[in-house]
Amino acid sequence: MSKFYSMLIVGLFLRMIDHQLKEGHNKRLIEVKNEVKERLIELNNVVEREVNYQRIPIRKLVTVQLGAGLYTMLYVKEGAGR
Repeated sequence: MSKFYSMLIVGLFLRMIDHQLKEGHNKRLIEVKNEVKERLIELNNVVEREVNYQRIPIRKLVTVQLGAGLYTMLYVKEGAGR
């Protein structure tokens, strides 16, 4: 599994711990939260260092999303190929 997807899973786990801590404080759960948060930071540092990504200008992103939405509406309107 890639570091990026591992980061997503660890982030979800951290959110789950936060949700449980809203129910009541648990010393061991707080310790685990701190360990998980450290791991998430480590993974983030690796991803930032190793992944070659580019920022997508918002105008281009919105254009692609709008186009996808219009094509979806056309597909549905025409009866999904009936």
